[in-house]
Amino acid sequence: MWLVLDGASNLLWATAQTSLRNKETIQALRLWTDENHCTPKAIVGDEAFFQEDFLTSYRTHRIKECPCGPRTPWPTRAESAVRLFKRQWQIMSKNLEEDRFRGVTVREAVERTVWARNTQLAVSGYSPLEIATGKRPPDLLDIETSDPAQLSVDPLPEDRTQQELQRLALKAHQEARQSADLRHDMARGTMP
Repeated sequence: MWLVLDGASNLLWATAQTSLRNKETIQALRLWTDENHCTPKAIVGDEAFFQEDFLTSYRTHRIKECPCGPRTPWPTRAESAVRLFKRQWQIMSKNLEEDRFRGVTVREAVERTVWARNTQLAVSGYSPLEIATGKRPPDLLDIETSDPAQLSVDPLPEDRTQQELQRLALKAHQEARQSADLRHDMARGTMP
């Protein structure tokens, strides 16, 4: 799994990888660049992202290098986001073992997991997706907010699977956030 966190909007992007090879990770960065139609101004990361292959790619695209030291004493926002996403992914992947999700690819599940995280409201009252694009995220199909046409039609099997994946991803995100908040509250209450 390779994650990109936009420092300005806190928008997360992820893709599944088959290995940790530099070539595959650089290809994932190219994919991010193509999907977002922009090139990052700077990359902050640990030493793994500043090997010679990465540096050549960064310099080719005029990306500023901001490496963190090997024992950085504080967690960065990206590390916090990665930790929360990993917990969310654990919950999500455990729930995907059911038979009804047999045809779902890892890439689809990762996309739904990222979607759930990016559409949830932040402290500012806006979602990362809304901050990045200026558009409200689409509402999930809900009985209270749906019109009669949506409720009377039987969705296609693919649409039904995507709706179930979205609900599952939202549930996993909520559980991961609650778990992180609980750990944070317990740590704050512990005296040194």
